[in-house]
Amino acid sequence: MAYKIIVSPRVQKEIENAIDYYALYDSNAPVNFISALKEALLH
Repeated sequence: MAYKIIVSPRVQKEIENAIDYYALYDSNAPVNFISALKEALLH
């Protein structure tokens, strides 16, 4: 069964905040975070 995931504006903002935070400490961290998030949402 396929599910449709809807990201609310609040969640989108939290994701953006996390990306900005991780970018402060490591330039690769945001890419890794996005990859992990996509992996978690797709499987």
